[in-house]
Amino acid sequence: MDAQDIRHAIYDFNFSYLQLAQRLINQDKALALFRLSIDDTMADTLKNVVPLSNQRVCL
Repeated sequence: MDAQDIRHAIYDFNFSYLQLAQRLINQDKALALFRLSIDDTMADTLKNVVPLSNQRVCL
């Protein structure tokens, strides 16, 4: 596994986690705050990240 493979694996993991976080926030914000250990401001920020921004966040 070279550096590019590792980078791609990290990106995939981060992207999947971000999608999960957004899904939790959209379904039940109070539960998401608890499970993700985040505050209301961070939840709103994650909820509003758009797909193009997701790519930059996950790198």
